[in-house]
Amino acid sequence: AASTRYPGAAHHFFPRCFCCGPARGVGDGLRIFTGPLDGGLVAAPWHAGDVTDDAEVPAELLWSALDCPGIWAEVLAASGTGERVVSGSLAVARTGAIRPRDTNVVTAWPLGRDGRKIFAGAAVLSEHGDVLAVARHTLIVTDRGVPLDREVWSTAPAP
Repeated sequence: AASTRYPGAAHHFFPRCFCCGPARGVGDGLRIFTGPLDGGLVAAPWHAGDVTDDAEVPAELLWSALDCPGIWAEVLAASGTGERVVSGSLAVARTGAIRPRDTNVVTAWPLGRDGRKIFAGAAVLSEHGDVLAVARHTLIVTDRGVPLDREVWSTAPAP
């Protein structure tokens, strides 16, 4: 249900983003469209089998799947900041097998801030709630990048 509230569905500053770009078709990107849940969380289902037929999801796809959700958690937590962010670092620990044919859930949440560094957590869960991967994401406030303000996303003209 959260995915139906994805803030980038109607207006997206990067519509061809490999992870969350709505202009990507099935098999052409991850299509992880995280939307808000209670408590500052965002979540979306993920069907990795749309982009890989490996026995287990490759690391580069896992890292991609954990990148944008952390940013979306921060976008939805921000209001009126006018700031922009880019990914600075992403630390990932795989704790279980992520199989492409399974339906998984990607979730993320804000963790705090230290000056220009903004932190988010993210995880991939099985459909039964088992934690399969967890990440700590560091975003850097810059003069370019993703607008960190939910109002900008809801009022932006279509790209």
